[in-house]
Amino acid sequence: MMCLRNRGAGNAKHDFVEYSAGSGMVTLQNLIAGFNGVGLDKIYDRSQDNTTGPGLRLWINEFSLTKLGALAWFGTQCSSYTALCKSNSQRWAANSFLGDESKELVKTGNTQMTITALLMLVSFLVGNVAVLEQSAGSTMPKTPPLNVVLKFANAKRVVTWHGAFGAATAKPLQIWSNNAIIEKLRREKPVNISGHLCSNGVDNSYSGIRRRLFGSRAYTAEFGRAVADMMCALSH
Repeated sequence: MMCLRNRGAGNAKHDFVEYSAGSGMVTLQNLIAGFNGVGLDKIYDRSQDNTTGPGLRLWINEFSLTKLGALAWFGTQCSSYTALCKSNSQRWAANSFLGDESKELVKTGNTQMTITALLMLVSFLVGNVAVLEQSAGSTMPKTPPLNVVLKFANAKRVVTWHGAFGAATAKPLQIWSNNAIIEKLRREKPVNISGHLCSNGVDNSYSGIRRRLFGSRAYTAEFGRAVADMMCALSH
């Protein structure tokens, strides 16, 4: 209702909001392309920490200032949902991928997933384009209540590769949205990229290469521009 009221009063100003923005590359490239919006992340300032009451209120307030058809981009942290973390997180189909909530990283991941579900739902209900980006192996989209929201919004899944946008590692990504415009982000697996995010052990186990995993979290400028180009296509 806040969002609809702001639109009716002419106070809606955001063409996009980037949630869990990290390096802010999606925000930067959209601003360069002439769109108005904000990037939100607790790494910028504690006031943007959505695990606090004021921080979550800020995230909701910024959502309420979106124009009709605005982009709500969710780069929600997926670390506890990846295959590399399964032995620790205990996220299995048997527990709906909610994992062992006695562990802080699992509890934190579930909180972020729930907030993502909330904001994706209201974004869909007011006519925005809600987009969730996760690593291809993340089980977050299978976890309730997010999986219920994705089904309700009839969201589609597109697989793309960060390496196709100039990243040092191939890194497959899954992109979910209620709008088929995300097809513009689809890319084939790049060739001749030797960087890997994990290493294999002698017992067929594997573990993440910390430096590369950390570096792969930030979107490249080329990826950010592709999202901005997608926005341009939306506005025409």
